[in-house]
Amino acid sequence: MNKEVFMSESLYVPMYQLPENMQDGTVSMLEGDIKGTYPFYHKISVGSVLQFGLYPERQRVLFILSGKCVFIQDGQTFSAKERASVIPDPDIAFTIKAEETTSVFEITWDLTQADKKELQNCRPEYPIIQLYSKCPQYTENFKSDRTISRTIVRHNILPRFSMGSNEAEENDRVELNNHPAIDQYFFSFPENDVNLLIEDKKIHFTGNTLVHIPLGCYHGVEIGKRQKMHYIWIDFIVDEEAGIQYLNTVHQPLKNKED
Repeated sequence: MNKEVFMSESLYVPMYQLPENMQDGTVSMLEGDIKGTYPFYHKISVGSVLQFGLYPERQRVLFILSGKCVFIQDGQTFSAKERASVIPDPDIAFTIKAEETTSVFEITWDLTQADKKELQNCRPEYPIIQLYSKCPQYTENFKSDRTISRTIVRHNILPRFSMGSNEAEENDRVELNNHPAIDQYFFSFPENDVNLLIEDKKIHFTGNTLVHIPLGCYHGVEIGKRQKMHYIWIDFIVDEEAGIQYLNTVHQPLKNKED
């Protein structure tokens, strides 16, 4: 395992890159860099079962990165043969059984009293499952027409949270942008290989890496020749009114575009 940071007099960018030959097990990554959040990476060998206890004080979102597995909760099963997200019921334990060696990214966070009240008043129908190949796409004015942006978890499903992804081939760019009302992690797919732009700095951002984008900073992505961008963004909304307004305004649904 290896934890890296980029430091200057005014800039600190926490990064955690998974080991190249990670064995089966669970790794905690940048725990608490966004207060009250707990990112994990799980590698489950074929035939093994990973058990998750109930966690009524926290919410979980899982993203199945690779492999083939069965998600089981309260008698319901979902067989994952491709990339997909799963939002389990926090009040019920669940398991993941690997039919092939499986990798899973997990983001877990503390629920405030206001969060719990919101979930009680508008309880989702758990588990919520979204195939990555079927995620709705959106566009933003600081991305090119060649960039594919997907919404994995809409910002109106769970309190103060949303998740999506960005994908593009070589010689593309995400222009500098900022959102002071939203704190954000990036987690890269294995094929990701880009330059992350933070203010006036460049940081090489490769696969299987979690980055905490400094709150309120200008950030973007540069995809050079023979490079590829493909990462998940994870949003925690720190100012609900401003954050929701930003997402409603900037994320514009895109129709009839093939993956």
